[in-house]
Amino acid sequence: MAAFTYFTLATLIIGFVSAQQSCTSIDLVANFIVGNETVFQWNATLKVESGKKGVTQVSVEKAASTSKDSSKYHLSKDSNAKASIDGHPMISCSSSKASGKSCSWTTTNSTFNLALPVVINGNSADAQILESVVDENSISLAWGPILQEGNKCNQDGEETNKLPNVQIKVEQCCSTFETVKPPPSSTPTCKKFRSRAIIRESDFSIYATVNTTIIPNMMSLDVTSDYTGPSASSLDISANGYYTMCMTHTDTTSSCSFPLVMGDSKYLFLLQIHGDDKAFTWRYALSGGRLVIRNKEILMEEGVGFTQNNDCFYTSVLFDDGKMGTTELCCKEFA
Repeated sequence: MAAFTYFTLATLIIGFVSAQQSCTSIDLVANFIVGNETVFQWNATLKVESGKKGVTQVSVEKAASTSKDSSKYHLSKDSNAKASIDGHPMISCSSSKASGKSCSWTTTNSTFNLALPVVINGNSADAQILESVVDENSISLAWGPILQEGNKCNQDGEETNKLPNVQIKVEQCCSTFETVKPPPSSTPTCKKFRSRAIIRESDFSIYATVNTTIIPNMMSLDVTSDYTGPSASSLDISANGYYTMCMTHTDTTSSCSFPLVMGDSKYLFLLQIHGDDKAFTWRYALSGGRLVIRNKEILMEEGVGFTQNNDCFYTSVLFDDGKMGTTELCCKEFA
């Protein structure tokens, strides 16, 4: 796997909007720069749409590229964009015959990192184009911000050791917004959340359990987790698959802190349980819960707050081998 370094070149533009919004499509422009010259450019629109049975379709549309020299700077033979969903290995998007769509993936609420297979000066790499969260049929940035009319663009830079002496600069601008339900006019403040995630075998016996406490502070989410699972296994916990992972082995506890960004934001807690071998020959990924921050209020989903009568949020996932993962995230202490 290539070693990547990510850095933000420009912060989001701060603005005021009268209604709560979420982003449903984002325009991407990726420039590959050698020296001071752009030698290859790729642009496309990434769009999310509601599918059947709660599935979200993520499509790459209007993809186009230009090259200074197509023999030296071009897409690889497998020219379709790739995505890592919930930390799993990259998969190419599949072709679609729908009008105006070049290819797509299907997912549920998940982390979603987009990459482009390119060849620059004979060197090949899957260059990262976007780190994001696809949730509630919308796209937000992996480090938390919810894109809105007043803060719709971001610029990222990347370097990878597989493309020596190449800078990759990407502009990401939301092009389509949807108005979402506003936060409740009065929601009690939750001081402590608790997540319980269980993976069960097909016979309903317990395979692994993760108990997590989340305490929100002014600038961070403080997280403590207890993990019980198979021997020689580990648990990684991250916020949106972006912030530093807490890692713990079976029957041990880990603690870490995830920073909060200013303004409206969203955080999915990604749990990844895997073997301790370096090859990660097996892995299960599931949600540890979701927190949405709107107008400084913490919600379980858009427009729905945690209350004494509605204090829990539930998710589930069915794995390919027949195991089932279930998660509940509940407020355990109100102010």
